[in-house]
Amino acid sequence: MGGLNSILHCQWRAYWRRFARSGNLNAGNQGILLIISALVLFRYVSALRVASTELSHGNTSMLERLLLGIFLVWLFPLMSNARLSVTTRAIQHLPLSLKQLFIVKSVSLFIPPFAWMVVGASLGISYSLAHAPNPLAGISAALLFIILSWLTGLTVAQLMSIAFWRTVGGLIVVAGLFFAGFSRVGPRNSSSILPLLSFSPVTTVARAALGERVWFQLLILSVLTVLAFAAALWSFRASLESTEPSSSE
Repeated sequence: MGGLNSILHCQWRAYWRRFARSGNLNAGNQGILLIISALVLFRYVSALRVASTELSHGNTSMLERLLLGIFLVWLFPLMSNARLSVTTRAIQHLPLSLKQLFIVKSVSLFIPPFAWMVVGASLGISYSLAHAPNPLAGISAALLFIILSWLTGLTVAQLMSIAFWRTVGGLIVVAGLFFAGFSRVGPRNSSSILPLLSFSPVTTVARAALGERVWFQLLILSVLTVLAFAAALWSFRASLESTEPSSSE
């Protein structure tokens, strides 16, 4: 454990040393990104207040939109900080297990300040859920949802570092856009996908907050989180194996 702490400490110091250099700061537009993020957070706080008011009356529409936004926003810091994986590949010669390397990679992605803002915004959903009919169940479900979102984003980011999965991801995006356009052809087609949306993690959190079959909703989220962890670990192994041929050349 001490070795992991030392590695993470070195990564922390290396990142902030690069961040402090004016050239790197301008190249990455970190300052502009933080300003834009602050403006988005201001709007987010307003949306949290609306969601809390709606939840007190049993309406979950704003809550579901916020949860969907949280799920999508987790992709950004993980994809943009994928370059930190270079550090992970550089320590593969050390006597670390796959799970230890996975811990180093995962924790390293929380070093940039934008990742802190995503974590804070995600946890901020608890403010709205505190006004729900069943706040404890809603907050518990939201925490599972946040972990699920993080693991899903981590899996996607790791798969996108592999050429084959980048191609597959592009095909999935095209198919998704086609399906979204096709579902808007008529109200009959669009309504046919509503039963599928009722089983989404977002809806599951909303139902838990309303007190509907709480243990069943938490069980669903727990199973999805375990599956997401397995997928993240598998994709991490695949990303390491994909770099071996190039590193040996």
